Amino acid sequence: MMKTSEKKNLILTALYEQGLNGQSYDVKELMSSHSIFKAGELRVLTKSLEDAGLIKMSATREAIYVELTADGAEYVEDFPGSSTQSNNYEPTDTFSASEKKIIIEKLNDLTEQLKQLQLGQEITYDDIRAEMQEMKQLSNVLGKKHWFQVLKGKMIDIGLGSLSDKAFSLMSDAFTDGTPLLNNP
Repeated sequence: MMKTSEKKNLILTALYEQGLNGQSYDVKELMSSHSIFKAGELRVLTKSLEDAGLIKMSATREAIYVELTADGAEYVEDFPGSSTQSNNYEPTDTFSASEKKIIIEKLNDLTEQLKQLQLGQEITYDDIRAEMQEMKQLSNVLGKKHWFQVLKGKMIDIGLGSLSDKAFSLMSDAFTDGTPLLNNP
């Protein structure tokens, strides 16, 4: 069974192959060679892509017309595993196995400490856990510099700007304990 994200990528890729030309296409016709879409699914998926700013959509009773946006084209070009991906990113500053182990331990500790702060609606444990899980996975893909940049961005996304001083302290102390690896590159 194909994941929703893969189906969205399929739609975007089909549009990308038509070119970034300002033309609208009937999504049902574009996807006619794929029998993986259930009734009504194309409408839901295209609405989601439109909400993300990757396509423009207009619908009639008979058809759903979609147009690729510049952001949509960039997404297809940068989508991991995409046949159109032109970025062959190979980090030169990868984490060693021991460094990955330290990072995973620190992310686990940080997640638990933030959970214990009980910050109410400022930040939820599920949000923290999801972001830290993603950071663990990214340690296998990104180099150190980019990994730390993503970590900083995620801290801001999960509410660093509105966190209490104690929460901010926990987050910043987790990766600045003097270990050479963890001094931000």
